[in-house]
Amino acid sequence: MSLEALAQAVVEVDEEWAKSLCVRLLRVDKVPLPFGTVDEVRDHVNRVIRELAPGGGYIFAINDIRPEVPPQNTTAAFKTAQDFGTYPIP
Repeated sequence: MSLEALAQAVVEVDEEWAKSLCVRLLRVDKVPLPFGTVDEVRDHVNRVIRELAPGGGYIFAINDIRPEVPPQNTTAAFKTAQDFGTYPIP
């Protein structure tokens, strides 16, 4: 399954089960976190938050930050979540 197909499936599950399920998924551990630019990381995190967080039940988390991930990308991911991931999500 491609990353985009997985993302779409998660959005569909979130829409169907939003009142009964807490979604904790952010695949920034794959792409773009280790290989993307700071702007790509910000765009990805912001998009995931906009798609999954409205209505509640989304938890931002990065479980495994590998050595190849540039520190500025990790900082960008958490800063973006802090800036755009505070409820209520518009």
